[in-house]
Order: sequence, then structure tokens, then C-alpha cells
Amino acid sequence: MHLKQIFSVKLLFSVILATGLIKSSNADENNETRHVCNISGEPRRCVPHAWCKSDRNVIHFYDDQCDRDPNGIRLVCCLQSHLLVPKVDKKPKIAVDLPKDYLARKKCDDYYRPIDGLTHGEKVLKREFPFMFALGWKAKNDNATIVYKCGASFIAARYVLTAAHCFYDNDGLPSVVRAGGISLADNDVQNIEIAECIEHPDYEYPSSYNDIALVKLAEYREPASMVEPAACLPDYNGLQAHDNVIVLGYGQTSFAGIASEDLLKATLKVYPQSQCEQDYPPDELSRNLRNGISENFICAIDPENLRDTCQGDSGGPLVKVLVDRPYIFGVTSFGVGCASGMPGIYTSVAEYMPWIEKIIWPDVY
Repeated sequence: MHLKQIFSVKLLFSVILATGLIKSSNADENNETRHVCNISGEPRRCVPHAWCKSDRNVIHFYDDQCDRDPNGIRLVCCLQSHLLVPKVDKKPKIAVDLPKDYLARKKCDDYYRPIDGLTHGEKVLKREFPFMFALGWKAKNDNATIVYKCGASFIAARYVLTAAHCFYDNDGLPSVVRAGGISLADNDVQNIEIAECIEHPDYEYPSSYNDIALVKLAEYREPASMVEPAACLPDYNGLQAHDNVIVLGYGQTSFAGIASEDLLKATLKVYPQSQCEQDYPPDELSRNLRNGISENFICAIDPENLRDTCQGDSGGPLVKVLVDRPYIFGVTSFGVGCASGMPGIYTSVAEYMPWIEKIIWPDVY
């Protein structure tokens, strides 16, 4: 059966199942396919958190009887009267055929074009993520000392992509960009002076909306280099819930812990958007997420709650490798602690491509 047909059948089945959950209790008693979790009083059912109506006066327990669903999402013991039909994302992210001359796709082809073999050539030691750079701040009283506080991704000849909130550090704007891929302690890797820091025009610190920025390098770097190629940018957000993605960073390995000099990676799963909206509801008192989760965010989590981005990883990439090419789908923005059980939040790069393209490829516009 075709994948789209399978998805449609699964989605239809899920909606039918959820609709059945909110029918009469007599009908529920005849259905043995759902797990009953009896804590006290009114009957409850084990369902995803997003299927259970929020109510400040009612506590929906995480109970040992409920465990997790096949995708690793923990189920909540929900009052039967609070059961909802699961919310389907208003704008499902479906792959579409785009014009052949779409700019991001053309540039990616340029970066990773086939290269003829070399006679008696020597094997190049390949870095797994050569596009991973870091933003550094020179010490105020010692220009020889540089502290690296944010990640960035090499995406064009003179540009790296990062998070806008990195420009609001207590030490001001970053001074240098470290070309990367392996270790901050590598003496063979150079620092590149910064020509300009460009935050998205709609970003307002300390908000997390539009948390995306570009850093213009003071020198040209070859994006199609065999040793240090730039990463590709997505021409649409084709990520689906539960897709595997990779996050990269030099940040802390635990909350308020010690930063890593070595580049670290972690594999996470894309978190369902509707579930993420439930976990991060609108909050008028919030300084960074007043309106809750929007389509400009990607949420990702480790179902085992062991791996996550942490302090110092801001601005780094959320990567999906497609046909041996790395695509930057997200930019690390914020989270609650580190591997706390809450999904990390990443700015969706695809939503900002018109703004990005006009700056990094001005000769085309």
C-alpha cells in the first residue's frame, strides 16, 4: 500500500477511535481495546495529553497503568468527561513538487555537485558536520581570550545562520566566528572576523518569536568546498511528526553544567505540533512565548529523556540528512531545562527562506 494511503488509514482510524472515546459509558464498557485507569471517582482512560481537555481544577495523573504510546509519548490518565477528539494540525507538512529553479534547491545542487576523481589523489579526512560553526566573544580586557557561547551554521559564501537572541549577550555582539566541525580546542581551526550581525526585523528580545539571524563574515569562504561545504537550506518544511533529526552543539552537557570543547550530536524525534501546543500553551505573563507555539516553530524531543540541547547550544542547527546532504530545518531557540521531559523549541528555517535568500544570495534578486 502507498505510504500516503497508509497514513490516511492510520489518521482515519485514530479519529474514529478518539470519537468513540467520548461516547456513552455503556458503549465504552463493551470496548476492550482501550486501557482503563481507575484512580478514583469517575472512570478515566489512558490517552495522549493532547486528547485530554485542560482544566486547572482537575488533575490528570501520569499513572503507571498508562505507560507510553508506540512513539514514546507518555500517556495521561484522563477523566472520561474530559476526552477530546485529537487535534489534527491545520496545515499538515506534506511534501510537494516545487519548481526546478527554486533557489535553495539550486544552491544545494551547487554545493554538492559531483566532482571528477583525482589521479593518485589522497583520501581526505572527512568531518561529519563541517558546516557547524561557533560564535565567539572576545574578553573585554584580553582580546586573545575568546569565549564561545552560541552555535551557527555555514550556509553561504559569507554567511552563517544562528539565533537572534545570541546577539543580546551580556558581553554584547559576538566578535568572531570559529570555522568548525570537530573541537573548539583545535589549534588548526581559524577564527573569522565578523562584518555584520543581522537579526530578523520582526525579532523583539526576549521573545522567542522570529528568533533567527544571520552573521556576515569578513571574508569569503567556498560553500562548495570538498573539505568544508556549506549546509543546504529547505525549500519547504517537510518534517513529519516522529521523524529522526540531529541537533549539534558545543554547549553544556547538563543543566548549569560544564560546556563541551568537542562538538556533540544527539538524535531526537520531531514532536507532534498539536502536542507541543498543549505543552506550551499561550501565557500572557510569559516573556518569551506569550502566544504559545506557532507554525514558525519545530518541536523535538528524546523519548527517553536522556538527550537534548542545553545552555550554549543556542543558534545551532536541527539537521535532517536527505540523500547524503545535510539540511538545516531548525535553529535552536529555547527549552525548559535540559532533557527535562519537555520538548526543545527550534525556529523553523523554511518559514524564513524569502528573508534569508534575499540577504545571502543578493545577486539573484
